[in-house]
Amino acid sequence: MMGYTLKQVAFLLELPDTSLLSRWERGLTKPTLEDVLKLAVIYCTSCDSLYIDYRNDLREIINSRYQLMLAEKIV
Repeated sequence: MMGYTLKQVAFLLELPDTSLLSRWERGLTKPTLEDVLKLAVIYCTSCDSLYIDYRNDLREIINSRYQLMLAEKIV
């Protein structure tokens, strides 16, 4: 997106190497909120745009729960 190498991003995030970044990319682990915020700054974007598919999945879950809440009249 910005033309950075994994090594450069690891440096900007103050990581010792690129192994954690690789695990994030493969979906084996998730970054902390602080790291997500840092990534958003590095890539000049919003946090949720970094995780569009995950955000959309969460939106569907919340919408389903919202509909259930209305149906069950949970106040």
